[in-house]
Amino acid sequence: MPAAANADYVPESNIIVTGSFVPGGVVTVTFTDGSFFPGEPVTFTITGEPTPSLAALGSQMGTLETTGTADAAGAVAVQFVLPSNAQGTYTVTAVGEVSGNIGSAAITVTPADSGGTTGPGGLVNTGSELSALVIWGAIGALLVGTALVMALQVRRNRAHTHA
Repeated sequence: MPAAANADYVPESNIIVTGSFVPGGVVTVTFTDGSFFPGEPVTFTITGEPTPSLAALGSQMGTLETTGTADAAGAVAVQFVLPSNAQGTYTVTAVGEVSGNIGSAAITVTPADSGGTTGPGGLVNTGSELSALVIWGAIGALLVGTALVMALQVRRNRAHTHA
């Protein structure tokens, strides 16, 4: 029976995606121990628009494909560079050439200028714009409400013990 007939999917728990998910960022997708056979050649396909590139190869046209070799524990990783105008979802698929095992990860890129306001240094402002007075007022109201509930509970308990 061919190896591909016994192919399996790499569990999501074996896939680790790290890096910078912004235009021009470097992303590493790691398939951990046991994902593939030890020493097995693995083919990676990276898709998304615009097409990403491998740092050493520069810009690519169409789907990016590359290969790697699983280590003695069956782990392998691929690293690529997102295009400077990247946006949307990029998919990395790894296929073991002997086992037929398939692993897939999705990376979502949102350009820095597509939403939030910018703060100092041109960075996206992800913090709250609520004033401290509103925040402290809400905390105070919560504390007053909690005190009222506790007072009512004490009053009910006293009413039941005197009845």
